[in-house]
Amino acid sequence: MVAVVVKNEGHIPDLQELDLFCLEHIARFKRPKRYVFVDELPKNATGKVLKRELRERFRKESPA
Repeated sequence: MVAVVVKNEGHIPDLQELDLFCLEHIARFKRPKRYVFVDELPKNATGKVLKRELRERFRKESPA
């Protein structure tokens, strides 16, 4: 499972902090195995996140 995280300006994301947050709030088996940082999420004209585009983009990058 991959978590796509939007970076905040001026803040360096900490992988351990993200992982700890996930462990505290969701079940261990649902925890992302990989975090990907992006500047912004792809959205359509109405502002909805294009999940299909994200899946396709990161499926190609993940090792098979």
